[in-house]
Amino acid sequence: MTADSGRMAAAGSGSGRGGRFDGMVTVVTGGSHGLGRAITRGFAAEGARVMVCDLVESGYFAGNPAVVTVTGDIGRPGLADEVMAAAVSRWGQ
Repeated sequence: MTADSGRMAAAGSGSGRGGRFDGMVTVVTGGSHGLGRAITRGFAAEGARVMVCDLVESGYFAGNPAVVTVTGDIGRPGLADEVMAAAVSRWGQ
């Protein structure tokens, strides 16, 4: 197991294995680094599908189908609507 695959396993896959957030979609702003990353990992580990919006794409969740990252400033007019539309497009909710 590589360090990257270990991170992915720790982050969960949103596969719905009895987690508290099975079937739910969450949105985490600032989710690529620090506390936001820990929150994203926690949601994914509990079965959620997570839409992350952050200023910088870290690549940390690359390859994890339960986590999608949108790069941008959530304070920019219209970006919050784009993030929500992307979540609905991807997961239907």
